[in-house]
Amino acid sequence: MPARTAAAFEGFNDFSSFTADDPAEKPTEVAVARVTVQDAGALVLVRVEGSHFLWEMVRRMVGVLVAAGLSTLDADDVRSLLVEPSRLPAELTAPPSGLFLERVSYGRGEVPDDPVPLRFRFRLRGGRAWLGTNAFFFQEGDANRYRDARYGEFRLDRDSGEAVLVGLRDAKLGAL
Repeated sequence: MPARTAAAFEGFNDFSSFTADDPAEKPTEVAVARVTVQDAGALVLVRVEGSHFLWEMVRRMVGVLVAAGLSTLDADDVRSLLVEPSRLPAELTAPPSGLFLERVSYGRGEVPDDPVPLRFRFRLRGGRAWLGTNAFFFQEGDANRYRDARYGEFRLDRDSGEAVLVGLRDAKLGAL
């Protein structure tokens, strides 16, 4: 699997062809910092570093990289899969066996030396965990300012564990 093909995934891209998530329900743009492929004897290690991951995203990326290793796809094909919707990545989805989370980084890529455990309250509704409210009250006449909101920004009260919605973010996580 050539490094050039793996590098085609890097950058801020729309991974809608690489997820089972519904793009109408949540944004599918992901910032992928690095994709490395390493031959480790009987194994091939694929590491993906990114801002976050979508459902089945990495499995579909690995499937595409395997196809590239078999010379059925190249870096240009990968770039086109990131631009135009395609079912091909779903057809090439790698099995979940062997896939694991290696590390979670915070801020500058480092795990805190002495992380402080936080407890938070949540509510279960319809089989989903809710950390806080999905309501945001704004001054009359400001509705247009918030129409592009896709994410909520929360602050956690360390004593009570309550999450308080303090702001809204657009699809690229920009403050509104």
